[in-house]
Amino acid sequence: MILSELLIVSHMAKEATASSYALFEAGLVENKVLREICASASDRMRSLFIHPQLESLVSVGPWLIKITDLNDTIPDVLDKQGALRGIIISSLALPQLAEQLSWGCIVKSPDDKGLLLRFYTPYVLQHLSQRNDLNGYSALFNGIDKWFVPNMDQQWWPLSLTPALNTEYDKTHKTIELDQALWELLNGDTDVSALLRIWIQQPQSKHFPACIQRAMVHKALNKAQQAGLSRPIDKKIYALHYLSGGNKEIQSSDMTRALEKVTAGNITLTEALLQET
Repeated sequence: MILSELLIVSHMAKEATASSYALFEAGLVENKVLREICASASDRMRSLFIHPQLESLVSVGPWLIKITDLNDTIPDVLDKQGALRGIIISSLALPQLAEQLSWGCIVKSPDDKGLLLRFYTPYVLQHLSQRNDLNGYSALFNGIDKWFVPNMDQQWWPLSLTPALNTEYDKTHKTIELDQALWELLNGDTDVSALLRIWIQQPQSKHFPACIQRAMVHKALNKAQQAGLSRPIDKKIYALHYLSGGNKEIQSSDMTRALEKVTAGNITLTEALLQET
């Protein structure tokens, strides 16, 4: 559902004792807009960068803001700024929820190092929310009724949150401990990371919020795989064409003929495309 529908549905569905919150990244909001939001809603905002080591990053980090009612325009403003990361329904009060979510900002890697993690991005949350066996899972997600995040089409969907399997650890510890499998997923595929660094330098990437850009790169590389490409460089070139022009670009006659040449002989996609120009 789109954001306006989500806000209506979440308002109608939540329990009388629950509240709706918007999670956003302050660093993505224009300074003038952010100042206006702070001036009008400072009493219902809390930073998630509570840890002393993160104090200098508060102005660009994640924040929670309580949504007052259906006439509250701030979620829409944040969405248009490309800064809105999630809509949360919870029975927890704002200070409690902000403190709880702050524990997701610094996690432990498999080698026991503390790391800053943008845990609230859709890519990370889709993996993190599925690992209810992790130490720290219940400390992060308890008391949250619903958590909605945007997908690549800017449609909003709910996370599947399940009861934690290990609650004894979380009674005395709150830090999320990543195992090797999850660490590798969150650390990212090297092809994805390399292609993302290239794409974010291009104007087309600015049409997509930062929170879904990595997922877009994943999607583009999957399309390259589906097209029958096996060489890493060919997949990157094909993916960049998709990211630059969508289906129209990869379904063009030039690309179709180039793909036929790649699959028919020992020629790279770049060489094949050059022959078509």
